[in-house]
Amino acid sequence: MKDKYIVVLGAGVCGLTAARELARAGKRVLVLEKESEVGGLCRTITVNGCRVDLGSHRFHTDAYEGNARAVLESLDPKMLKSRPRRGLIRFNRSYVPYPPHVYDLLRTFTLRQLAACGRGWFRQRFRPEPVPGEPNFESHIVGKIGREAYELFYRDAAQKHWLLPPRELSVDEVKKRVETTEPMKVLGDALRAMVGLRKPKKMTFLYPPGGIGEIPRALASDLERGGGRVILTSRPIAIHCDMAGRVSGIEYKEGGDVSKIPAEAVFSTIPLTELADLLPGEKPQSMTEALKQFSWRALRLLYCRVPEITWTEAETFYFPEMKFPFGRISRPRLFDVQMGGKGPGELICVELACSKDDEIYAAGEGGLISRLLSPLREAELLPPDRQPYPEKLFTERLDCAYAVLHLGWRRSFRLVYDWLTEKSNIYPLGRQGLYLHNNIDQTMDLGYRCAHHYLDHGPGHRQSWDRDIEQWSNLKIKY
Repeated sequence: MKDKYIVVLGAGVCGLTAARELARAGKRVLVLEKESEVGGLCRTITVNGCRVDLGSHRFHTDAYEGNARAVLESLDPKMLKSRPRRGLIRFNRSYVPYPPHVYDLLRTFTLRQLAACGRGWFRQRFRPEPVPGEPNFESHIVGKIGREAYELFYRDAAQKHWLLPPRELSVDEVKKRVETTEPMKVLGDALRAMVGLRKPKKMTFLYPPGGIGEIPRALASDLERGGGRVILTSRPIAIHCDMAGRVSGIEYKEGGDVSKIPAEAVFSTIPLTELADLLPGEKPQSMTEALKQFSWRALRLLYCRVPEITWTEAETFYFPEMKFPFGRISRPRLFDVQMGGKGPGELICVELACSKDDEIYAAGEGGLISRLLSPLREAELLPPDRQPYPEKLFTERLDCAYAVLHLGWRRSFRLVYDWLTEKSNIYPLGRQGLYLHNNIDQTMDLGYRCAHHYLDHGPGHRQSWDRDIEQWSNLKIKY
């Protein structure tokens, strides 16, 4: 297969990690990327003289290990620098450190609110609410801590982020995102903190000078030094298969030109719905119905300059309450001094969950900032009598930021995944290819492991890899 390529669809960190490992082993590798630069969701862009990431990205210090660490240290042992982590989350008109400790959260609420939570927990123990046939995000948490505590701590955050009632979300969302809902552990942690037996630890994160986009750029450069190639502003238009149903080639468009190359295998990090459309032949009805079940939550990113925030050195703010339309706001200059550009005040990045057919996604920049003035002031990030500086205001849209884990998503995913991988030399990967939400180190680990599985076993022995896919669906998200 020396005359064939391994084609990687998408130049995010997962695809580039896989491509780099394959090229280092002597494979001919071609990466197709639709954007004008590498990185996918982990890009660093420059607009109006401002250097910014697409949202808030970092490596968690206590999780920086294994394959991701080995890959980055092989590129540059000094690529990541330690930064203090001072994030804040707002509840009940108060900020507490993020990730929040139970004790910090408890002291932000009134005795009446906490008493209601206690009554709800006891009621749930002795007169529990009926459990639906298929447990969901809401029923799982209510069953653990009662309805009042669920509504106080979890309901708004879930609905705001996913734009769906939590009862329509899979219980998998709880397992991936909620640290614990065991009341006795929660109470024990709170008591230990109150009597001083559990002291808060100093938190840090790791970040590359120059922006998170330095990582995919370094991966792409090393890939090309190893003989691989990245084609930007290109897109696949068809995957061709041989008589046995295996992928034999891929057709792609670069500018106005269409090319076709022979393929040894395809590693795809594009949305699995788009991958399915590239394959030849008519899809079974069950497959067509399953593909309709998948959706991704979009993000609208607003970058604006506000008067300098002097009351805190928090680099990120989190807003779970519905009254705030944004879920997270970050301050690029506190990630790295090169970020955020120069100008009056300081640049902030405001993240708004949306869908491609809603008002937030479609709004112009002026209309978007107008609707955010009041909540920014309530969040104490804009003084009451001030406006954001008009200089260098801009926005970005990310269409497929988060996979929506609706009820029944696993059944649909397994049907689609099994159909795609009947072509034994196709490997769906990454957040969009495997319908995941994961951290950067996890997605790099995924690309690394898949590449080395292929190198060790080839496409004819992929059963063990397909079994391993289940572990990626159960990843615990790190905050």
